[in-house]
Amino acid sequence: MIGIQSEYEELNECVNKLFSPKQIQRLFKPEQNVLWSETDISKAIALDSVSSKSYDYLRDILIFPLPSRSTLKRWLSGINLRPGILSPVMSLLSAQFQGKSLMERVCVIAFDDMKIDERFCYDSKDDKVYGGASQLGATLIRGIYENWRQLVYYGFDEKLDKAKLFEIIGRVQESGADVNVVVCDLGPKNQGQTLI
Repeated sequence: MIGIQSEYEELNECVNKLFSPKQIQRLFKPEQNVLWSETDISKAIALDSVSSKSYDYLRDILIFPLPSRSTLKRWLSGINLRPGILSPVMSLLSAQFQGKSLMERVCVIAFDDMKIDERFCYDSKDDKVYGGASQLGATLIRGIYENWRQLVYYGFDEKLDKAKLFEIIGRVQESGADVNVVVCDLGPKNQGQTLI
């Protein structure tokens, strides 16, 4: 009996390392709907972004406990990407960088402004009117040794100051990326500006 108990505990430990609690729930009760956690969905989106064919193979052929495509799409449609630091993107980055080497996470942060159309548009989800701005400021991160990039911040008619840049860098670093370089163009807003 002691041998069976220790084997059970060892198996349980292995399963808990490999699967989340919601995945374990799906394994034991496949017919029951699972309310996936944000972490589960973020990891699933990260996996799907690497290879959608592999995602489908794992989920449909190997019966790996993963959220359905409709769950991923519904979750993504609910993301609010308001101007500012894109918090939902940060949680996706955290899932994406999990288990990655330092070389895969090293990045450059770049910011730029661009002229935009000043027309107004209505966002029915937020019941808010956007527009009237003439400039869009965007900040993105890009892998130095790996080929990836991601928008992490945007704002309208704002000058990116030192405090805001450090806040963005801090959030990016918290997500698991390793910011090594900051770059910008020499547009009128950036000329003569020493941020760091």
